[in-house]
Amino acid sequence: MFKAVRFPLLIGFIAVLACWRLGFGLDLSQRSDALAFAGTLASVGTTMLGFMAAALAIIASISHTHLVSMMRKTGHYKELLASLFAGCVFFLAIAVSGFGLLYGAPISSTTVWALVGLHVAALISVWDIGVKFWFVLRNLNPDN
Repeated sequence: MFKAVRFPLLIGFIAVLACWRLGFGLDLSQRSDALAFAGTLASVGTTMLGFMAAALAIIASISHTHLVSMMRKTGHYKELLASLFAGCVFFLAIAVSGFGLLYGAPISSTTVWALVGLHVAALISVWDIGVKFWFVLRNLNPDN
């Protein structure tokens, strides 16, 4: 599980350092801008968390196939589940942060940078999950 979390967090941290070094940033000094940012966080986080739950349902529905039994033997099944749960954790954190900001949690530049890094980590996690799902779904096809 830690490998599934470490790499996306490392990339998120590098992205935040690069943006900070290049002078990119968000100006959320206006309350309306901060609320729009918070609403986007909450919306993206909850939507993607729903997609992750659907992906877990897909994995559960094919759990008795020959492919999954072979994936269990090779360790790929555990790796896929770890990546899915890591993605769920990232998007749950994004959703909770968004709702917290909507309901009045203070927003600082450190908070914004942490959320940008968390978003990058979540996107890297989605990419990793997508690659793993592609291999699973490709191997479910009887023509291959």
